[in-house]
Amino acid sequence: MAKARYCYLEPEYPQRVIMVMAYIEDSKKHIFYPMDLVYKNKSEAVAQVKLIHENLSRKGVTVDAAVLYELKLSQKINLTQDCWEGENKEKNGYWRYKRYITMMGQPGLYEILILPRNWDAKRKIWQLAVSIPFYRGGEIGFIEQFIKYSRDVVDIRAKSCATYTLEKSYRFSREDNELKQAEMLMEPNSEVN
Repeated sequence: MAKARYCYLEPEYPQRVIMVMAYIEDSKKHIFYPMDLVYKNKSEAVAQVKLIHENLSRKGVTVDAAVLYELKLSQKINLTQDCWEGENKEKNGYWRYKRYITMMGQPGLYEILILPRNWDAKRKIWQLAVSIPFYRGGEIGFIEQFIKYSRDVVDIRAKSCATYTLEKSYRFSREDNELKQAEMLMEPNSEVN
């Protein structure tokens, strides 16, 4: 059996991407939840919100609204083989949800960790996945430990992951089919910009 090769492909991280927090509703729950992947532009992200609504509505679940965040590349973080050698510890879905809800209150304090989930060699593109928010300027070692002990999928061939800052937000209403820029709190105790 061939020995696995680690960290030999460099993912391309666009300067700007779109992350989506979808408003998911069924008869029992109403939650905002981050969608798995980042998107190249707002129209691609809106199309995915509509597609997910279409698929889930057959099960009695609706996705009537979403907040789209425009993210800007902050930094790349080098990965090492050590990132795949920790014992997996399942992240509780509520824990992830709570971090995002906290982030939505003051997004200027956070960076979003984006992970290279998979390299599609045929199409020559990386599938970039939304992980979790971390405080801006936090220790890179903390992020490395998170990757090592989380169940987030990271392609072993990837040389790096990246963090992105939140720049702008937009609200999408499926009912009105409208996308409008929204205001965000960017600093502690600040007014909405």
